Amino acid sequence: MRNKLRNLLAVAAVAAATGTTVLTGATGASAAAQADWAGCPDGNVCIYAEGRYSNIGAGDITNKYFRYGTYNLSNQVNEHWVLNNQNGPFEDAYVKLCTGYNGTGDCSKVLGPGYGEYLNLTPINSIVLYR
Repeated sequence: MRNKLRNLLAVAAVAAATGTTVLTGATGASAAAQADWAGCPDGNVCIYAEGRYSNIGAGDITNKYFRYGTYNLSNQVNEHWVLNNQNGPFEDAYVKLCTGYNGTGDCSKVLGPGYGEYLNLTPINSIVLYR
């Protein structure tokens, strides 16, 4: 777990230095073996506390989703990490972020499996986990 957190922090440091706001989990064969990613359990989509850009972990998770479906958000404003840790048997699972409630509005922002991004969630009112 420490190595995964170090890798996450290294990617976050590079992203901060370059202005990039994207994280990716393990790639290739190791993606299926990935479990916990920055405290986000395998098969989950996690939203982290507002403004926490680096050193994120399980204690920073404010929302965690495992089952496919639509979830309305509340009190998620400003910048947050959103990690899609749906890997292994969930490797073709995606999460889309929608401006309307109940998966409506503009849902063009999609995070693939093993992908994370630091996003402004103020305009986002729901997320949809799907295959």
